[in-house]
Amino acid sequence: MLLRPDATPVAAVIVRTGPLWVSEGFVVAMLDAPSDHPRGLWNFRTTKKHAADVKQAIAAVREIARVPVWLVGTSMGTLSAANATARIAAGGPDGVVLTSSVTVTSKGSYETVMHAGLENIRVPALVAHHKDDRCQCRTRAHKPSSGRSSGRRPGSC
Repeated sequence: MLLRPDATPVAAVIVRTGPLWVSEGFVVAMLDAPSDHPRGLWNFRTTKKHAADVKQAIAAVREIARVPVWLVGTSMGTLSAANATARIAAGGPDGVVLTSSVTVTSKGSYETVMHAGLENIRVPALVAHHKDDRCQCRTRAHKPSSGRSSGRRPGSC
């Protein structure tokens, strides 16, 4: 299962490559904002409610195909993938992949992957971050305890 990231050029690679995953035999489901969140997922991605929504999607995928379900998130999608993986025990994903994780808050969102309960993830996890990633929301050197806002507007990460 691939969690639909925000439509940034880097994150959109997950959406653009969906057909390639299918051609390799994967079952792919891409999640968007739920109907009760028409303004998007800002400051919702690390909530219990969002994890419950993702759990329902995982169950639906398992009804279609009896295969392991992995959550894959890029950029802001890593918050959704990590949060769901951390919160859902029974019926949760079999693994998680986090790429280009958002590690710095912005003026419009207090959420980072550090708020997703990473310490509660109990399934295999792959975390990838490019050493030359220039996005200020995804810095490898970020100290989670800083708590400072970057001053960027929503959608800039």
